Amino acid sequence: MKAGTWRIILAASLVLSGGLLIAGILVERSSESAPASSEPAHAESGEGSETAEQRTAETSEPTHDESTEAVLGINTESNAVLVVVGIASVGLAVAALTITNRPVLGLTAAFAVAAAAFDLAEVARQADASRTGLAVLAAIVALLHLAAAGGAGVGLSHAVASEDPSGVSGA
Repeated sequence: MKAGTWRIILAASLVLSGGLLIAGILVERSSESAPASSEPAHAESGEGSETAEQRTAETSEPTHDESTEAVLGINTESNAVLVVVGIASVGLAVAALTITNRPVLGLTAAFAVAAAAFDLAEVARQADASRTGLAVLAAIVALLHLAAAGGAGVGLSHAVASEDPSGVSGA
């Protein structure tokens, strides 16, 4: 692999995975809110109080199970988590293109592996909810995070190979 190719793969994987993650969550949120807004439109007036009770029961139920969104105690779909993941993805992508020291590459690899673990949990959650499209999207995001981890690993191997065998840096 050429010297700079791994950097491009790493940066592209991080940016694409961050963008697709945010897009997937926005799609999921819009699909969950759509049925709630369309329910009252097709209620007939002849059904009386029974329809009102049903509507109350339907609207009081959450559109998704909050407990399944928490992975290791972290609500993976909160706005704060989205902002942090988006900033981290872009920041680490920029760092991969400009800074190639071992701590940055190690942090990038750890971030990508952790993100892939969360993504795989999301694949299972979406598959359980019979949302095939979102499950496939989450799987693609997981693969991109794994590609980023692999790119960081290649970068780490290049960094280790280029070090002075004596362990002394600089003179």
